[in-house]
Amino acid sequence: MKNLLCALALLFVSSVYAQNLNVSSLTCEYKTDPVGIDVAKPRLSWKLNAPGRNVLQTAYALRVASAPDFSEKTLLWQSGKIMSGESVLQPYTGPALQPARRYYWQVQVWDNQGRASAWSQPAFWEMGLLSAADWKAKWIEPDTAKKRFAPAPMLRKEFNLKKKIASARAYVSAHGIYELHLNGQKVGDQAAGTAARSAGCSNGPSTAPGSDCFARYTSGMRTARKNGSSATAPGKRIWIAPFA
Repeated sequence: MKNLLCALALLFVSSVYAQNLNVSSLTCEYKTDPVGIDVAKPRLSWKLNAPGRNVLQTAYALRVASAPDFSEKTLLWQSGKIMSGESVLQPYTGPALQPARRYYWQVQVWDNQGRASAWSQPAFWEMGLLSAADWKAKWIEPDTAKKRFAPAPMLRKEFNLKKKIASARAYVSAHGIYELHLNGQKVGDQAAGTAARSAGCSNGPSTAPGSDCFARYTSGMRTARKNGSSATAPGKRIWIAPFA
């Protein structure tokens, strides 16, 4: 009887411990739920949380889906159990990712006692436009006869929306830095959007969510290039892609 009680106590402690073993702080390319990821194989990171000392991750599994329910219909890829203690910048190795598409992901881990955590809370990343062929847009630019150091030009385009918009994305690339406004509201929280995504990149796109900005059926968009944006190029052109 005593042995049975000890076994039940150990089973209870192990069950409670497994429930407390969990994963949090999921990031993709150092960001939480990022929009506009422009690498073909995003790198994923997470943190292990567990009570007690000397608790180490010894294995993990990833899964990716097109919806946060991770049902059989929406599940796109599973890594299977990977024997590794690594939890920082682990590359996605599933099927090729599609541009302008959102992917949900979860991670499960095993510790050095062989105990498994539950699947983490879902996180997501959203792909940007990965190649020139993904862009369905044309460069727009002011009168090239104007002097280079003239006041910042304002480029404005009006368009009509025939349906209600649940969510939208503006994919913008400029030679220099810019500000994007929609219906009189600034899009994004940057002081001045820049085309450079990283060192050595001179003309990459940025992505701005627009679910709040597209509320009206008739919309006006304008972009303004900031003076002094580039020491080597006038930066007169801006590229705006259609909205999803």
